[in-house]
Amino acid sequence: MAHTYKPATVTITFDSSGYVSGSDYFYLHSNSGSGAVDWTNAHDNIKYTANGSTITMKAMATTPGTWIFGVKAYDSKGNAYSTGTPDESTLYIDLEPYAPAAMGVTSYNKTTDDLVLTL
Repeated sequence: MAHTYKPATVTITFDSSGYVSGSDYFYLHSNSGSGAVDWTNAHDNIKYTANGSTITMKAMATTPGTWIFGVKAYDSKGNAYSTGTPDESTLYIDLEPYAPAAMGVTSYNKTTDDLVLTL
């Protein structure tokens, strides 16, 4: 039976001091819990700005696994800065699974003592 998990909000803080001066905003990218970071599509399409020398981002994790989050700088026209390497942070996220649905009695045969349950 496949599990579904309760999503969790993760807060990630990056040091923005190494980015191109004048970056207008940043996008958070991720690997969604497995594989490499998807640098083409932003994780949540939220434009983040730096607060001093840090960028604090929040992401919704929906599956457990080894998540890699990355931050990439953009200019006011939406062009990604090509200078420097985007910053990455790796963490393992263990999510709580939802409880299985309650079982119901479909039928019970008193003669054979057979009980049929539904999920």
